[in-house]
Amino acid sequence: AALDVNHMLPTCEMIILSALERKESRGAHYRSDYPKTSKKWKKNILCSPTSKGSRITTRPIAKVPKEISMHFKKKPDIHHLE
Repeated sequence: AALDVNHMLPTCEMIILSALERKESRGAHYRSDYPKTSKKWKKNILCSPTSKGSRITTRPIAKVPKEISMHFKKKPDIHHLE
């Protein structure tokens, strides 16, 4: 267990820094100071360890490749029920 702590502490730090970076609420990530979802934050947060701590960057969410998306069911058309 002691060896795991060397990995757990930096991982916990990166999770906390990433959560603080996201200035919105989304899914299980709820912030009382930012209670709403924002389209501006529909992106990935990347956290990379460096010799000086963790580096936070963002990138747009990648489009799901066609080869993968074809395996997902399409959303049902419920408009005919209205």
